[in-house]
Amino acid sequence: MRQKLLLDLAAEADRKSVELKGAALPGQATCVMLPVVDMDPNECFCRRFETGTEVIAIRFPLGTVAEIPKLRVNNEHESCLKNKSFRESVDAIGMSHITAAQMSGADYDGDTCV
Repeated sequence: MRQKLLLDLAAEADRKSVELKGAALPGQATCVMLPVVDMDPNECFCRRFETGTEVIAIRFPLGTVAEIPKLRVNNEHESCLKNKSFRESVDAIGMSHITAAQMSGADYDGDTCV
């Protein structure tokens, strides 16, 4: 009897984990981080948001609040507009290496931020 109850509990937990659907907060997006050599550390290039929008970029694992940069979107950045990857992607965020280093030592090998 105990084994049956445990198996039923495990099956129910497994079913619920499959059916669980996470919902993003308004304005939330997950983007792949890309380098922009001449970008200011307090700016980013991200087609998902309008120029001038202030965004908070969070990369996991998060160590401390000091690892969370507050950035202003600059979609008029010349070197980004010349780069096809930036012009056509809405799932990319371009930022300075200084900003990436602040974010738990992020690099550009597929790291993402929310």
